[in-house]
Amino acid sequence: MVTAIGGITARHIIYHRDRGDVDRSFALFWLLASALWFFSGLRLIFYSFGWHALDRAFFFVVQFFVMIHILPGTLHTALKLSSNRRFLIMIMSFSTLSTAVFGFFILYDGIVGSNISDWGSEYSISDRAFWFFLPPFALVAFGNFFDLLRKIFFWRILKSQPLEHTLATVAFCIYLLAGIFDLKGYLAGWGLLIERASYMLAALISYVGYTWRNEAIFMENDLERKDR
Repeated sequence: MVTAIGGITARHIIYHRDRGDVDRSFALFWLLASALWFFSGLRLIFYSFGWHALDRAFFFVVQFFVMIHILPGTLHTALKLSSNRRFLIMIMSFSTLSTAVFGFFILYDGIVGSNISDWGSEYSISDRAFWFFLPPFALVAFGNFFDLLRKIFFWRILKSQPLEHTLATVAFCIYLLAGIFDLKGYLAGWGLLIERASYMLAALISYVGYTWRNEAIFMENDLERKDR
């Protein structure tokens, strides 16, 4: 479901709601997130059939998309906070370097633990891989929480900002809150199910944010044609 909703949201933004780099980076984030959850779904299928070697192998494919999908998320967050070119270059350079080191340690250290349940398998990464991924993750998380608080307390000043950007911030907060548990492989059983449902909720909020206004426009156009 996350793959389908995220992919549809990305396509809709690209073809109907592209207003610049903020929207394009958000579309790229969901496009890569859709690929991430597609391969996560394949892992679940492999696990269900008892193909544990394939499950473990595709864990590394999933981690590749974990690594790269945080970068457009970082850019989207930074653009909502500032349009200063030097600030954007500094943030993106730091995030790219940190995620590259994360990817190196994922391959070098491999899987260091597992959490198996009826709902699927969760593998743990090494502490040093986790700590190198944490800085860009924290940048996106704190950036979106700050943006959300700013929108709440200064809504009179910022009320002219597009609603979809506000809902995108809410979606990021939910997505990242679930992601911090997912990254370390802490949850299993019902906890894992709730965590995955949180990702779907984030995708749905993003979809609604970027499509509701277009649906209203289409309905108005239909009414105008009927009046004629």
